[in-house]
Amino acid sequence: RKLRHCDFVPHIFTHEEILMLFNTADSLLQRSTQSKSFILIMPALLRLLYSTGIRIGEALNIKNEDIDFDRKVIVINKSKNGKQRYAWRTKIKKCQLDKPNAHFFVNFLGNNPCLRAVQTWFKKILDQSNIVVKGDPETYRLHAIRHTACVHAMMKLSKGGMNVYAYLPVLATFMGH
Repeated sequence: RKLRHCDFVPHIFTHEEILMLFNTADSLLQRSTQSKSFILIMPALLRLLYSTGIRIGEALNIKNEDIDFDRKVIVINKSKNGKQRYAWRTKIKKCQLDKPNAHFFVNFLGNNPCLRAVQTWFKKILDQSNIVVKGDPETYRLHAIRHTACVHAMMKLSKGGMNVYAYLPVLATFMGH
């Protein structure tokens, strides 16, 4: 496979910025009353993306049947590279949300979100989070949370005295590469 040259460098959120994003998403949730809004899912979705490093498309494709509550894992079946991997609502009116093939992330109407709606909400959360955008604003994307999760995992390994280079294959598998 031929490597492509890319000058794009994503923003890596600090631990403090991640907490600011979480807090902003939580506060927006408390003010939202629109049943068709996807703000309902944003606090959990942001935390899932950060804690697992999965891609946004993979997260939005999670179905109830992909969650094993006993083993505490989420099975990622529809991944970018086609390989299965693991990543360690009661008031919604739509019927059959408890069915195995129902989407896990839905709005109050029971509809699953499109990527554009989630990205729009992330932009609102970012704008209201008091994070100072430095440099190119395009680097502050939702996908940057995936990069941040990877970098923060490497930082944790390093602080724990682990040889980061020895764990790169494990981290690559964790990230779905």
